[in-house]
Amino acid sequence: MKRRNRIRLISYTLTLILVLGGFVYKGYSKANHYRWLLEAGYQHNFAELTTSIEQISTTLQKGRYASTAPMLASLSSEVARQSAMATYALGSLPFSHTELERTAKFLSQVGDYAYHLARQEASGVEMTEEDKKSIVELSDAAYQLSVNLNELYARIYNEGISIGSAVYASNPEEQIDIMAETIQDIETQFPEYAGLIYDGPFSDHIDKMTPMMIVNAKEVSREDARKKAAETFKLDLSSVKDDGESDGNIPVYSFSADTDSGTMYIDITKSGGFVLDMMHSGVVSQSNLSVEDCITKAVDFLSGIGLEDMETSYYISKDNILTVNFAYTADGITYYPDLVKISVARDDGRIVGAEFLGYLMSHGERTLPEIKETEESVRSKLSDNLTVESVRLAVIPSMGKFERLCYELNCVDQYGQRALIYINAETGVEEQILVVIEDENGVLTL
Repeated sequence: MKRRNRIRLISYTLTLILVLGGFVYKGYSKANHYRWLLEAGYQHNFAELTTSIEQISTTLQKGRYASTAPMLASLSSEVARQSAMATYALGSLPFSHTELERTAKFLSQVGDYAYHLARQEASGVEMTEEDKKSIVELSDAAYQLSVNLNELYARIYNEGISIGSAVYASNPEEQIDIMAETIQDIETQFPEYAGLIYDGPFSDHIDKMTPMMIVNAKEVSREDARKKAAETFKLDLSSVKDDGESDGNIPVYSFSADTDSGTMYIDITKSGGFVLDMMHSGVVSQSNLSVEDCITKAVDFLSGIGLEDMETSYYISKDNILTVNFAYTADGITYYPDLVKISVARDDGRIVGAEFLGYLMSHGERTLPEIKETEESVRSKLSDNLTVESVRLAVIPSMGKFERLCYELNCVDQYGQRALIYINAETGVEEQILVVIEDENGVLTL
């Protein structure tokens, strides 16, 4: 190779190395910049979490001293807002909710409980001594939690711990262990407070609820449960195979059965031997039957298993399967908590899904409150934008799974939009508003 060519080759090689080095450096710098931005975001969210919890404690403390309904309602709304901000900040941090499970539950509960108090005050219901006691305990818990979080933040700052390192650490073990100790400290030191029982979806009583229909029911054997599954879904007993069992909130025996159209999976409660649910794996490829035909098939199925007093409420058609919601009715009252869902294949009308959870949870003897409102009085409470088409009595579930006896007013506005208004038959309080959505896929409420 000539000397000139050798020099050119060396020059080109050096140039290429410098260019590649520049790209590598630029990429490294950009990666560091992104890492810095990520860490700055985590630091901000952690500070937001701590600040919001401090504000929750302070606002709850003010609630101890408030003496008027408007002030209590205002403070309750403020706690709900602060809780939502803290929950958002927590969700933006690289810690799973299982790692900070108690913290996440506390934020959900305190916000929901504040919303419950705000609704209570708006309805004219005075705060009870139990409510006041709960506010004190929640305020103290929020204060202690904020102290613990501030200590963690100080430790992170003083020891130079990177919050984001749990995301971009190269070693998987490091990702798990990098902040596990400090996070565990928060959970183990979490302040104790009494369980909250209130009308809301995060109330502690909900996890402890037992289905009404199995409270005093005798336990059945697996063989009896197998016979129940075969009898209910018209299966040959020999085709119903064991598919495990569960001892969760509702202990069940599980079965499977191969059919011409797919596999059927059935759960039967150990107490009482009731069908909890059924799912079918088969695909429904076409719609030959009308909505009315499928509803009739669902009604006939329920009648065949002894459920006569069930009223069709809403339905939806998806993937050539029509799912119909039924509610129990008696003495002119519709009991929406006693819910049954039946799914019908639109090709040949076979039953491909069934869910009895709502019915098992709620159906039983009830003591209804005294009806103090009249149909005329509840009509007068409606918005002038609505025209009433029909009125009837109905029991509806509240957010906390309690029941409310209401007048159900089926209304339509000036634009033809349908709505259901539920007014408490005892207190006259407007409990719920549902917008009825009707389209080619079915009838639902929102």
